[in-house]
Amino acid sequence: MAVLCLVFALCFAAPNAHADSIITGTINFTVLSGGPTPTAYFEFDNNLNVFTGFFVNWNGAPFDFSAFSELCDRCENTSLAELVQSGSWFAATGHQAVPGGGGFVFLGFAVSPPIEASPTWTDPTASASGTYEVIITSVPTPEPGSLAFMLSGVGLMFAMRKRWASGLQQAS
Repeated sequence: MAVLCLVFALCFAAPNAHADSIITGTINFTVLSGGPTPTAYFEFDNNLNVFTGFFVNWNGAPFDFSAFSELCDRCENTSLAELVQSGSWFAATGHQAVPGGGGFVFLGFAVSPPIEASPTWTDPTASASGTYEVIITSVPTPEPGSLAFMLSGVGLMFAMRKRWASGLQQAS
């Protein structure tokens, strides 16, 4: 019983950590002119404060915005906060006036599809623009203190079960 009391006391000393280290989400795009509508998803690491994955797909081509955290000099540890604000976007194929012969302008950055992707545009003369909204879907993870409390409770239940099984009566 003394061991369980010690474990319970140590629950209060468990480190105060941020367990939700990875935040995931999608981006809903609205097309105001042109088409087609892009799709996007991202993963953000709270511990490192960087995007570990940030991909947009438009008109059959992939666009990698994963380096947004590194490119954003003005962000200063607010990369995710800047993304969550709604804004506008623009995309065009290689036949349109976009740097790199086709690209996607989003969050103030123009990104072209990687050369190795050699995109096959669904519509080789497409261009589109519109607005976006970010939908965050973070998977909660228990913090160390919560996990320690839960484990001590489970241990206490096993100790009480063993005590009842050995015939000792519970005090009333």
